[in-house]
Amino acid sequence: LDCGADAYLYKPVDESVLIAQVRTALRVKAAEDRLRQQKENLEDAVRARTEDLARTNERLVAENNERSRAEAALKRSEQLLAAILDASEELICIKDLNGVYLHVNRTFSKVFNLPAHEISGKTDIDLLSGEDAGKLQEADRSVIETGGTVRFEDTISVRGEKRILEVTKVPVLDENSNIAGI
Repeated sequence: LDCGADAYLYKPVDESVLIAQVRTALRVKAAEDRLRQQKENLEDAVRARTEDLARTNERLVAENNERSRAEAALKRSEQLLAAILDASEELICIKDLNGVYLHVNRTFSKVFNLPAHEISGKTDIDLLSGEDAGKLQEADRSVIETGGTVRFEDTISVRGEKRILEVTKVPVLDENSNIAGI
């Protein structure tokens, strides 16, 4: 056995022992062949799965790069819009359908003497007297219900100072042309 043999027989050879030894060797050989085939099948499956994962990874990297480009373009677009809105001397705001301020321009912040981030998330009721807030909310509802533009002039008290405002409210549409804000 030290020389590499798997089994040995004594002479004289007993036929039943020889047959048992041969059958055992054949079973071992068949088991080794099955294991070798299973190993090859497993290696093929691992290789195919690895290739599939590599293709999926390449696709995800491409999608991630595209998403990054889209996010950068969106950020540039948002910055451009904010710059345009901030350059205006008019009070400009965007509200959601519940009347919550989502964005205000620099002039709006200046008139209300609050930074934009403190106005965002608030409603007219948080910023104005009940009567003035009610007028603006009524105009908001009209825009939402009709889908049209509402224009009016009114005197509104902002931080104790009466201001005559020429108000124009228009619907803000989403990608499906549904009213998403004012």
